Amino acid sequence: MEVNKVQLVLSCGGARSLSNIEIIEVLEEQRFEMINISECSMGAIIGVIHAAGYLLVYKEWILSMTKSGAI
Repeated sequence: MEVNKVQLVLSCGGARSLSNIEIIEVLEEQRFEMINISECSMGAIIGVIHAAGYLLVYKEWILSMTKSGAI
């Protein structure tokens, strides 16, 4: 089976960085090999978390947060 290789560029800020997590998950589900990940802003944090192998842990943590004291 041939493996598709991609070079991924991540950016965005704050809450929009959750889209970076979804993109990585879809690429992995589709069996793409990410041979290079370039990032900036919050995308850099997501890239490092992914490289360290903690993307699922981070996603679960960030999704467990709730608003408190919001007006």
